[in-house]
Amino acid sequence: MHVSFSSARYHVDSLSKSGEIERYDETGYSRLYPPGISESEKAVYSSTRNRTKRMILSILIETPNLTNKQLSEVTGLARSTVSQQIQSLLDSGIVRESVSTHSGTTYSVRDPSKVSTALSKSGHNIMSEAAERFVDLWDF
Repeated sequence: MHVSFSSARYHVDSLSKSGEIERYDETGYSRLYPPGISESEKAVYSSTRNRTKRMILSILIETPNLTNKQLSEVTGLARSTVSQQIQSLLDSGIVRESVSTHSGTTYSVRDPSKVSTALSKSGHNIMSEAAERFVDLWDF
């Protein structure tokens, strides 16, 4: 954005005070949302900020009812990574699990239209990809 951190913080504070955005501070980060957003929408938008969760959600929208093993095969991610991300998505209520004797435990998105909208608005581009990769180096 070519502005200093202090300048960005000042403007975020001003937008928050005027009600143009909603700001929530959690785990050392400020999360910014449009005004009037519901708790379930916050969870969805927060999940779309993570590249791995975006990938899993996109796949589950296209192909619901996949197992952990199938998700691992499709994404190329380790099963433990998929398990960790799925558990987070289950905890936030975005994904649901189904158990059957035929296929075992499968996962699907609770509200595919809401998640699709959030994914389309995530603003993912080459600069955000570079920033995510940089953050991944430090976020461990």
